Amino acid sequence: MDKAVITETETRPIDAATHPGQVTLGVVDLQRTVGFYRQVIGLTERPARPGEALLGPLVVETLVRLESGAQARDRLARSTGLYHMALLYPSRAALGAALLRLASSGYPIEGASDHGVSQALYLADPEGNGIELYADRPKAAWPRRGDTLAMVAEPLDLDALMNESQAAGMEGGESVRELRMGHVHLHVAHLEPAVVFYHEGLGLNLIQRYGSQAAFLAAGDYHHHVGINTWAGVGAPQPPAASPGLRRFTLVLPSCEALQATLTQLRATGAPLYEIDGMHQTQDPSGNRVYLVVSLPPQS
Repeated sequence: MDKAVITETETRPIDAATHPGQVTLGVVDLQRTVGFYRQVIGLTERPARPGEALLGPLVVETLVRLESGAQARDRLARSTGLYHMALLYPSRAALGAALLRLASSGYPIEGASDHGVSQALYLADPEGNGIELYADRPKAAWPRRGDTLAMVAEPLDLDALMNESQAAGMEGGESVRELRMGHVHLHVAHLEPAVVFYHEGLGLNLIQRYGSQAAFLAAGDYHHHVGINTWAGVGAPQPPAASPGLRRFTLVLPSCEALQATLTQLRATGAPLYEIDGMHQTQDPSGNRVYLVVSLPPQS
């Protein structure tokens, strides 16, 4: 990407109604991974082509697409790609129900944090793909330092979270009805070129930085729709093409006009842009692929 061209281009923010959509993962064991998303997370499987699986909540769109055929690789090998995908629950009580479901299944969580803007649980699917389950706090309660958002990482009281869910009559055994893809967090090779791509190319607003290692960007004033970090190592390579893990993620724009404005800006900044089977695809400087689509009318 030509940095000189980018700096001479006026950045137009992406439409504030834009949000992440479907995340596609390549997997080694399709049946086992589908079982995890159905039984442990509580997603519902939808009809799909052979060698694929589509999963989502009972209402709204498919959130996770699984593609078989990936080849196992050393899990210790560091590379760019998915750090985690984050499933957004509509309330703290609903997040507590997700925790109750995890507890009843015996599936381990890897962490839990109160970020000020949200409360989150962390785990990985059977193939090592990172997952965050979270619920937002009311926007008025988000911590700030002056005019800047100040996300934190404080302990999360898991017992209180489960108690709140049970008090609301939720036990965690039911299939998840309401859920969204809240954000996608990525490993990148170098932070600054990735910031340029997501901010000046796609037009996401730069919300917060964590020093020289991480940045958080969003459409509008959300705390983040895309996170990027160099925690896999500065200069981390792209994974082999057939490796398990992220194939692509989707950004959903609210209209054809919003899509065309974003495509125009990407072309002006010199970002790679392709049309594949009628889908517009770009990729960040670390090879993470992004599909740009227009939201479908609500299902009846």
